[in-house]
Amino acid sequence: MKPGKCPGCCKSEFVADLTDVRQVPSNRPVRELSISNVGRCFLWATFVVLILGAVIAALYAGSFRAPGPVVWDGRFGDYEVRIYRKQKESLVYRISEHLPRPFARLGFRLAGDSPNAAFEIRKNGRRIHHQFGFAFEISEISTGAVSERKVEIMGRDITGDGSPEIAITEWATRWASVLHVFECGESFRAIATVESLG
Repeated sequence: MKPGKCPGCCKSEFVADLTDVRQVPSNRPVRELSISNVGRCFLWATFVVLILGAVIAALYAGSFRAPGPVVWDGRFGDYEVRIYRKQKESLVYRISEHLPRPFARLGFRLAGDSPNAAFEIRKNGRRIHHQFGFAFEISEISTGAVSERKVEIMGRDITGDGSPEIAITEWATRWASVLHVFECGESFRAIATVESLG
């Protein structure tokens, strides 16, 4: 027998050993990673992120954080109105309030200044409406008497439909204002927003 060579019996045993080694077939199907699977996973992940973003945005939009202390508080029936205002006005606000309304709003937006004021309307102690802005006050009407006494529009029927209203004036600048009117009877709803350019 020459060195390095194996006798024939060895070779046959070796071949027999190799043929006995078999792979056990798996009952589970083999999943192949394809472009369509990756695309589906990406779509589901995007969908979940969008839903979570919408929920967070809704929670954030519904939140209310007063920009300052209460400067006015009034009630009638089941309704209560609270007006809040910062104690110290920012430099951006002091400059912007002298500008025409479109430029004032742009100044606030560019500077990212937080709201200077806010109001909320509550019914039976539960907040049903809130709004942020520059400055708010309860609107007034003249009584028509000789003294020209002014009365706040809080629980008065100013539209003639038999339901009481609340009217709030928002002062955007020294010359421009917005009148917000709400119906506050059995049900609550925003009736009108009237803008005055001054």
